Amino acid sequence: MDSKTSMQLIDLLFELNKQGITIILVTHNEEIAKKVGNIYQMKDGYLQKE
Repeated sequence: MDSKTSMQLIDLLFELNKQGITIILVTHNEEIAKKVGNIYQMKDGYLQKE
């Protein structure tokens, strides 16, 4: 997926979240991760909240 389409999809997911829908997003993209409300990170097999 190209970067423009990727950002359009992310914007759509954020809009759905604003409407009350829970979104679980898994990404390695730090730019996208910085836009979310809660960040959890997998480290040494454990889920940790940042």
